[in-house]
Amino acid sequence: MSDQEKRYCPYCGHELPPGQVWYCPYCGSSLKNAKLTTGSATTGSPISGFDATPRSTRKRPIGVLVIGVLSILTGVVLLFLGAVMLAMRAMLTPSLLNQLNSQVLSTYGITVTYSEIMSYSLYMGVASLAMSVLMFMSAAGLLTMKRWGLVLSIIIAGFMTLSSLLYVVVLLDFVFIFIFLASLAILVYLVRSRAVFR
Repeated sequence: MSDQEKRYCPYCGHELPPGQVWYCPYCGSSLKNAKLTTGSATTGSPISGFDATPRSTRKRPIGVLVIGVLSILTGVVLLFLGAVMLAMRAMLTPSLLNQLNSQVLSTYGITVTYSEIMSYSLYMGVASLAMSVLMFMSAAGLLTMKRWGLVLSIIIAGFMTLSSLLYVVVLLDFVFIFIFLASLAILVYLVRSRAVFR
């Protein structure tokens, strides 16, 4: 390479300092296998073919798109669940609960008290609504390729991985194995894709 040529990061477009070969000091992206663009020192700009499009408008990876859509769908389900729980808490009376205990719940050998179901429905309703808001926020951050969206999504995926694992190990509820594997796969993918969020 001639001394008159400058090298540019293919991810953020900044000029790279001489000898910078492993990572971009501006966006942190790895340059190990990256194809660097070069330009003339007299013009101070890369040669034609360099993608000067801002990162926020570049095409997002298909995996990020899929996770963003899944986050939206999960947020809708949690929003519905939270609304149902809070509505049930508002509509359930002690006499109606007694009918449910005698007709349905006793079939499975389970009975609950009015105070128990009031506490449970309040907790689940508020938790579901809060989680749905977080899912919508993470989806918005992912789909716009924002760094905070990546961080929030990693936190949510980590929480889902740990909580579903606890359900499997402690409660022996093997239905949660699918949620555990899906959450773990999403967590690993997001961590490995962090370089594209700058």
